[in-house]
Amino acid sequence: MFNLDSNNIAIITKNKLYSYKELGFLINEIFKNIKQRSLIGIISYNCIECISVYVGSFINNCVSLMLSKATKEQIQDTIKTYKINYLFCKSSDNFFDFEVSFDFGEFALLKCSDETINLHKDLCLLISTSGTISSPKLIRISYNNLTTNTKEIIKSLNLNKEHRTITTLPLSYSFGLSIINTFLVSFGSIILTESTIFDSKFWEELTNNNANCIFGVPYTFAQLDKLKCFNKLQNIKLLAQAGGKLETRLIDKFSHFAQENNKEFYVMYGQSEASPRISILRIDNCNKKQSIGQGLDNVEIILLDENDKKIQQAQKIGRLCIKGQNVALGYAKDYMDLNKGDEFCGFLDTGDLASFDEDGYFYIMGRNARFLKIFGNRVSLDELECLLKSNLTGDYIAYGIDDKIEIISTNPNLKEVLNYLISITKLHKSAFNIHYKEIIKYNQNNKPIRNIDA
Repeated sequence: MFNLDSNNIAIITKNKLYSYKELGFLINEIFKNIKQRSLIGIISYNCIECISVYVGSFINNCVSLMLSKATKEQIQDTIKTYKINYLFCKSSDNFFDFEVSFDFGEFALLKCSDETINLHKDLCLLISTSGTISSPKLIRISYNNLTTNTKEIIKSLNLNKEHRTITTLPLSYSFGLSIINTFLVSFGSIILTESTIFDSKFWEELTNNNANCIFGVPYTFAQLDKLKCFNKLQNIKLLAQAGGKLETRLIDKFSHFAQENNKEFYVMYGQSEASPRISILRIDNCNKKQSIGQGLDNVEIILLDENDKKIQQAQKIGRLCIKGQNVALGYAKDYMDLNKGDEFCGFLDTGDLASFDEDGYFYIMGRNARFLKIFGNRVSLDELECLLKSNLTGDYIAYGIDDKIEIISTNPNLKEVLNYLISITKLHKSAFNIHYKEIIKYNQNNKPIRNIDA
């Protein structure tokens, strides 16, 4: 998938520009003593070292396990659960005194184990479901899944070597990783930064390095609007959003901005289990702004009724499912699952409810499962309730809308509840509204009434 035989600029950091060939040279140095089919855990940072280990893992027939920044105990549990051979992390995070396989200075590739585990021949990537808070369940993605979806995204966005983006999302997030894949495969270039859109440094790097593309989740675009950043986007030619539904007013505002300033604005729909994009809609010249568009090439979107029959009639709501080569192999909960083959068999039930119009454009109507998209991360409300009840005193109800979780708590210590929620979800405190009630009412079927006024 990755061709590094080019003098085009691939990666831009604050200190250096790396061509594709230079990225290849660095990868060769890192992997010269690493045997094929090693399992490499990668704690994700937007840096050249992290990109090199990830791309090198793919090229050298190893398997990457993408990890978000975590505590020592969480890292230790993951190493043990999946029997990781190598771990990429900050040098200061070598809590376990592992042997250093490659020293980058600030970062290191640590050798955790020589043990050989059985990895399925098609397996190339393990990534979080974004919906599991406490369990280590991962999605198993194949070489074909990743390659197919990457090429489909490139085609749908018309990406080429002239496109240049800047990182706004972590690599441990499937959307963030797909941006890396698509730009490197299309010979574009990527500005790496750990700064956010709230930092003046981010905008300096974007401007000084001539970025012409920007990607984000709904939260990103909400903040771009709130911070009145439109004047800073004049040199941006392509804007693209995924990771949850964007507010109608923001769709209208960014669509108008794109139309008035000769820019492209895309809204994309996907799930990590789809490797990760499913559909796309170019918004700036479209009158179907509430739609998620149509499936990418080679991705068939179908709706199923309550009897699992395919819905043929427009405007009828059903379960949104997809068929395609981008559908992941299945899930893994420990190292023994890593030798499993294709359990999904190219079919995925997304858990969303949708309808389509007479022109074949799809519209999300709700969720079949109790999940919310919070700043691009899928959060299980049932799991939140279970964790709160298991680890804190009191009774709890979780409900809400995308980007806002409402918690009803019979525990009067709301600060304790908030701190616990932040610790298990790694979300900003603004994601939660917590309400105290002396008692939570239940209906005749023993189901909690998820309403603060009840």
